[in-house]
Amino acid sequence: MSPTCIAVQIEQEVKKYKYRDINCVCVYGGGNRREQINVVTKGVEIVVATPGRLNDLIASNIIDVKSVTYLVLDEADRMLDLGFEPEIRKILLDIRPDRQTIMTSATWPLGVRRLATSYMKNPIRVSCFVALHGFMFSCMLMYFVVSAVNWIVDIVNF
Repeated sequence: MSPTCIAVQIEQEVKKYKYRDINCVCVYGGGNRREQINVVTKGVEIVVATPGRLNDLIASNIIDVKSVTYLVLDEADRMLDLGFEPEIRKILLDIRPDRQTIMTSATWPLGVRRLATSYMKNPIRVSCFVALHGFMFSCMLMYFVVSAVNWIVDIVNF
C-alpha cells in the first residue's frame, strides 16, 4: 500500500521484471475501476494499492486479503497525513496476523509509531543515512517478520 503517485511508480517498476509469469496490478482511486477489477479477476500475485481503493475492492468481494503473507506500507507517514489511517487499520485487521510487514517512512511521527506498535510484534527500527553532495538524507524502515527473522536481519546487515 502506498499513496497514489508512489503506487503507480511501483507498478511500473514491478512490470519491468518478469519472473515465472508473476503478474502485478495497481488499484487506486481515480484509475479505471472496471479495468482494475478485470486485471484482478484474471489473477495477479502482486497488488499495489492505495488504502481507499483496496478497501473498496475488499468490501466488493473482488480482492480477498486473508491469504496475504507479505505486506508493505510504503510512505506510511504520507498515507497517515492524507487521512488513510482508518482504511489502513481496517485492512490490517483483514489480513492474516502471521504476515510479514514492512513499513517505510521518511519521518517517524507519532501516528506511524502508534500504527507500528498496534499491528506489529517486536518491530525493529532500521535507520539509514545517505550523504549526497554534502547533504545528509535519512530514511527509516520498520519491519516485523514472524518467521525467518535472522534471514531478514542478514539481508539488512549486508
